[in-house]
Parts: sequence; C-alpha cells; structure tokens
Amino acid sequence: MADHITTTGYRIRTIRLILECPHPEWMKENQKLYHELQLFYHKVLTDHPELHEYGSQNLMRELERLTVSSKSNPEPEIPLPWNKVPAYFRRAAINGEIAALKSLLAKNGDIKDEKFPERSAAQNSVVLYQRLYRNFTGRRITVNIWNGREWIWEECRLHGNELPDMEKEGVRWLSPSIVISRNHYFLHVPVREPVYDARKLKQRITDRANICAIQFTNRDAFAVACILNAEGDQLSVRYFKGGAQYRSQSSRWLDYIRKSQMSMGSHGQPKADQKYWMHLKNLNEYWAHKISRDILNYAIEYQAKVITWEEYEPEYSKAVLKQAGNWSPLHLSSRIKKYLTYKSWGSGILVAAIKTFQIKNRTFTAGDKDLQRARIIGKQFMNNFDKQV
Repeated sequence: MADHITTTGYRIRTIRLILECPHPEWMKENQKLYHELQLFYHKVLTDHPELHEYGSQNLMRELERLTVSSKSNPEPEIPLPWNKVPAYFRRAAINGEIAALKSLLAKNGDIKDEKFPERSAAQNSVVLYQRLYRNFTGRRITVNIWNGREWIWEECRLHGNELPDMEKEGVRWLSPSIVISRNHYFLHVPVREPVYDARKLKQRITDRANICAIQFTNRDAFAVACILNAEGDQLSVRYFKGGAQYRSQSSRWLDYIRKSQMSMGSHGQPKADQKYWMHLKNLNEYWAHKISRDILNYAIEYQAKVITWEEYEPEYSKAVLKQAGNWSPLHLSSRIKKYLTYKSWGSGILVAAIKTFQIKNRTFTAGDKDLQRARIIGKQFMNNFDKQV
C-alpha cells in the first residue's frame, strides 16, 4: 500500500439537534411566512416561463429585480406584498423554489402546471442563511424570526449530538435549517468534513490495498465478511450476528399490529396502530445503523480500503427480497448497504459492488457457503481490476 496519501476530499453530513425555544409558536409563524414567500415566487416562475433558461445566480438576480424595491429600482414590476423581509430570508426562500424548478427541468425537460405543484414549496423548511442567526455554539443559537407581528431575535437551546469541532482543519458548519415535525422542533446542521483518503478505485487497487468482501444472509448473521490482501489471501473472517433477534423483535410488533387491527377499536383506523409501526421503524433503523457501523469498523481494523458485495439484477433482487419477507435480516440488507456506503466514504473507504454476471467461478467445497460466496466475490472483484491495471 502507498505510505503517503495525497488525494483528499470532503463529505457533507447533516446532524439533527433538538431545538428548544421559549416561544415555539413564533417558529410556526416564521415557517408560515417562509411558505407564503415561496408560493409567491412559485407563481412568478410559473407566470414567466422565459426565466427558466437562466442559470441559478442570474435567475436569483432577475427575480429580485422583478419583485424587490431599491434605489435603482423603486417600482418593481411584481412588488412583494410584505414590507421589510430580511434579504437573506427572502433569498433562502427563492433558492428553494429555484432548486425545485431546476430539478423539474432536468427531469422532464420542460415545465407544466400540473408537474410543478404548489406543495413543493410547502415541503421546504426555513434555511438560516448568514445574518439570520448568531451566537451559534452547538448548544445554543439565536435566530432572527418573524413572530407574526415583527422581526425579533430569539435565543434557543440545542440538545442532542455534539457537532464536530470547528477548530479542526477542514471542518465547517453550513447553513442550518429549522425543521418542524408534529411534536418537535429540530435544527438540521449540514457539516462539511475532510476525507483524508479520496483516491479513486483504480488507484487503491494499484496501491495493493486490502479489501473487505461481504455476503448478506437471511440467517442469524446479517452478513459474513472476509478481508483479502492484494494476493487474494484471506486475512480474517467475521460474522455480524443479530438476525434472529431482529426477526423475533419484528414478529412481536407485527403481532401487536395484527391483534390491534382485529380488535374493534382500531379496525379501519390506521392511526390507531401508529405507535407499533413507529416501534418497527425504530427497530429497523437501529439494526441497520448498528450492522453498517460494525462492518465499517471491521474494515478499518484490517485497513481495508474497499468494501464490495454482489449486486443482483433489479428484478431478481426484488423477487429475492419479497420471498425473504419485509421484516427479515436479508430484507434489511438494502438499508445496511445504503448506510454503509455513506459512512465508508467519511472514513476514506470506497464501496464498489460487483455485478452478478461478472462472477465467472462459483465452485463451492464443503463448509459455509456464505463465507465461500464472500471470498468468491472478493477474488472476482480483484481479478476484474487486475485486468484493468
């Protein structure tokens, strides 16, 4: 392996903090104004299709020229119906609508009224650009909000995970957003962090990095993994267990749901079973995060720089997962893979799946076939890249 890595990169992850404010009702008023502002610009964009060809920055300037009064433009064509909306509050709302427009144009090539619904604006949370907040320490933040009558500064407390230290090189807290759920208020903080190994896949193989090959199962082990060196020799094997426990816990909550639905009290009332579905959702999240983190720690322990697994054809994969069941260890593998992919990049490890058709040799001997499959996946992956290198 290379002794010194010079290729670096970065990742952005969002950390959710609980937002505790003296007047939470003001946050709702602030959100309401933000939505109304977005709907206003939604209509402007809908009524002026000639603006759709502009780039994002030029579109922002043109929308402000059309709607904002200034010394050089005292009578805009479509004046804002509100007085003294902070510039950065307005620009955050505009950017949300521009992003929705650009996404639609990229997807469909044009814009039609029925494909640019007003609900797109109502789904956006208030983004706090600079000058809309101050004294942000990770445990407190003071926010400039509209309380329904005037703009005020409100100091709020923050609870939850620690934010990465801004004193560390390359770490930046980006513009947070206020997210209002049914019963809670949250501050979502995007954090930019350095990735100290951003080499491409081919370079890692050239540098003779170890790889971690994985086979997902539907047994007590969610997955079996093996570490292979550049020569294809197996250095370690590990089973990531808990599948039987996950299946049992899921069955228990599914039984509660079934019994509840059979009773007169909840029949035909989906919300009556919501607490049980939430338990299932939390259970799903817990095991997906746990197993993905355990696999990543295993790869780090043995200095693996690539994680690989077999990727089936979509239709075949759907059929296999359907047969396994929605609350089975194998079905959870889709979420484990998703979490493992973004967690690995932050640790300088790449995930690269190998297509089923690329595996040429599936010769098994006596013993654990899942372990043998993991080993075959790893060796085939290395053979594929050896040819390219």
